[in-house]
Amino acid sequence: MSRDEIIDAAVALVYEDPRRPLTIKRVAAAVESAPMALYRYFPDRDDLLQAVADRVVAGMRFDRQARPGRNSCATGC
Repeated sequence: MSRDEIIDAAVALVYEDPRRPLTIKRVAAAVESAPMALYRYFPDRDDLLQAVADRVVAGMRFDRQARPGRNSCATGC
């Protein structure tokens, strides 16, 4: 298990059911690990959530041709 595998699993859980809270317990189950084992890679849940947010944002494509002063996401965002 690696930090990237944990983040990948957490991102998949968010996309699977975005309204369901992302918990350490759910992510641990997704990577077939004990919840406490995740704390080796992330000091707390907030750090995991930040890593998930960073991964999602990094995968977005933004429309650079949008009107000035307006941020818009390209299709698939």
